[in-house]
Amino acid sequence: MENSHERENTRCHKDMILDNTPEGIVTLEAARENYNRLTKEEKVKDTEPMECLVSMLKVYDGLRIYRLR
Repeated sequence: MENSHERENTRCHKDMILDNTPEGIVTLEAARENYNRLTKEEKVKDTEPMECLVSMLKVYDGLRIYRLR
């Protein structure tokens, strides 16, 4: 049996997209395939928080979201 440390290091959520590239970049095609396999409930569960985030960005003009590489 695995020890708890090993189990924690190998745990992966079923909805995660595994990157199989050395650069760790998920392709748009892989992301679309992953999204299309989700149930309707899984697709909409994050809608409200994202809409709230967009509303907050509008209210607090000057806040920006940047993608770090």
